[in-house]
Amino acid sequence: MVRKIGNVYEYYNYRQLINDDYLLRSKQNHSYSFRAFSRDLGLSAGFLTDVLNRKKDLGAKTGQKVFANLGFKDKDLIYCNQLLLSESKSNLNDRNEAQNYVNKHYRHVGYVHDAKAEKIVASPEHLIAYSLARVCSDISAIEKAFVALELPERKVIQVLRELEEQNLVVIREGQVHVVEMLIKIAQAKNLAPCIQQFSNQIQKKIVKEGIEIPNRVAQASILNFDENTFLEAVDAHKFFIKKLNRLGIASKKPTILTLLSTSFLAIPWTPPEKPNRNQNQNRET
Repeated sequence: MVRKIGNVYEYYNYRQLINDDYLLRSKQNHSYSFRAFSRDLGLSAGFLTDVLNRKKDLGAKTGQKVFANLGFKDKDLIYCNQLLLSESKSNLNDRNEAQNYVNKHYRHVGYVHDAKAEKIVASPEHLIAYSLARVCSDISAIEKAFVALELPERKVIQVLRELEEQNLVVIREGQVHVVEMLIKIAQAKNLAPCIQQFSNQIQKKIVKEGIEIPNRVAQASILNFDENTFLEAVDAHKFFIKKLNRLGIASKKPTILTLLSTSFLAIPWTPPEKPNRNQNQNRET
């Protein structure tokens, strides 16, 4: 089979890699069925479905053949095999070594880093002014929005000038125009505090207006995952980021600014060790 996946190091899960490969092939050839894909990998359609749904696992030898059939060679093939081994239920030491290998070579799937773009999240005022400029070029309208949000109106021109210095916007005769609509932010140190400040500002406005915050919002902030659910959530989030990034690149007339937190992907997590009974007994004595 001709290789379709360009960069295997974007993947942290071999199931997603196989699934993405099929999506690419079926997109380029609409008559290419999942059954044909399974056949080309040397697997039954039912077994491959169970693998992708986490009901079954690929064995090491089978996985080696599958990845080779997908067109991977040399170091890329080694990485694919390590992805598989890192999820296997075999020897714990082998699994840990494979996981370390994957962690070392994995390239975080995020957005293209652009230092100047971080100016957008230098403060809530910068974020709001830039966001409004994407859909409204009239500076006076942006100033009115600041007043409605109880933000200092005088800061509108200041933050727009700072954005202009970074070639993010252009100001002309009371109008502001965004230079690049497909701007992407990654690893911005100010992103989290900026969003928090903006959220607090909106929340104060809601409380002041007497609007009750739905209980569902409060409940959504209290989540607890077991180990398996957490790992599945991480995989799902990475898959979501990848797909959304592709849609963003394909978009011809982007008008909506979307903020995504990639911290969930970047933070390493290991399950807590189970307490040792002998240690507990020693503590009790």
